[in-house]
Amino acid sequence: MPLSQQRIRDSPRDVKPGRFPFDAPRHVQLKYALQFAVLAPSTHNSQPWLFRVTDASVFLYADRSRGLPAIDPEDRCMLMSCCAALQNLTFALMALGFSYRVSRFPDLSDPDLLARIDVDARSGRDIDTSALEYLLARRTVAPHEAVLPPPVGTVASVQHEMERKGATMSLISPEDMRIVLQIVEENREDVRLLAKEEAMWRHPNRVRSRDGIPGGMQLNASSFFAESEGAVFGVLVTHGDRMLSWFQGGIALESGLIAATRENLVVSLASRPLHLGHVRIKLGKALSLQGTPQIFLRMAESSGASGAPTPRRSIVDVMIHPGFTG
Repeated sequence: MPLSQQRIRDSPRDVKPGRFPFDAPRHVQLKYALQFAVLAPSTHNSQPWLFRVTDASVFLYADRSRGLPAIDPEDRCMLMSCCAALQNLTFALMALGFSYRVSRFPDLSDPDLLARIDVDARSGRDIDTSALEYLLARRTVAPHEAVLPPPVGTVASVQHEMERKGATMSLISPEDMRIVLQIVEENREDVRLLAKEEAMWRHPNRVRSRDGIPGGMQLNASSFFAESEGAVFGVLVTHGDRMLSWFQGGIALESGLIAATRENLVVSLASRPLHLGHVRIKLGKALSLQGTPQIFLRMAESSGASGAPTPRRSIVDVMIHPGFTG
């Protein structure tokens, strides 16, 4: 099969948890694990990550060519998305029986290199396929799909998991929601630029697209907070608002999303209007948060009838050569 056709057809969402290549070289096994890493969420489904793989390590890079200057002028969401992928990778490595060590920003002369994951040999031959299934099942959904009230205690489980990873999730009351929407209305000066950028990443009716926003998904704040009777809203809060905080926030976010999947919750995410630093400061003060708000979450019980998952680029397209040798 020609390589171009293979790239189009092969999707990480098609990975089979029971088909781990036990007897393959280590770099092949690590590329298998990467298929779970790239299932992480990203703004506009831009998938702004790159990986280099050796027999002993995986290197995670930010792909600045996929930056979003309007909605993510500081590359804040890019870094959080990459670290969500890092959380997926380490989660998958544990499920596959690997031990590992993560070094954050291992080379200060290369700001795109976000982490090095040194991987040791596997112990035993058993793998936790159920954990890998959580990664495959975990996905964000459109706001209108998240309307059923979550069972008591499930949201607290998500909060606990985020706290365990170094961030918090504060719940938003109806009174808080009015504050949020008011601040949204007060900061609409860049709405045309945001709409133009969003349009560039919207890919309706493109069968071969492996990134971008599927057609029909509404991303504005009014649709995100609309029909809110059944859903529970929260905001991810980090202790600071710099690269280390965004790094930890991305890990905590994805860890909480995996926990939500275990609890049969579906989640939709919104980074607007938090794309501007002064708005994050204003919202943090208005909501009396103990930290900086980074992303909104809308949580509800899964109805089992949600739409198709967002597409994903093939692994060959997110590898830095010559790291990809398969």
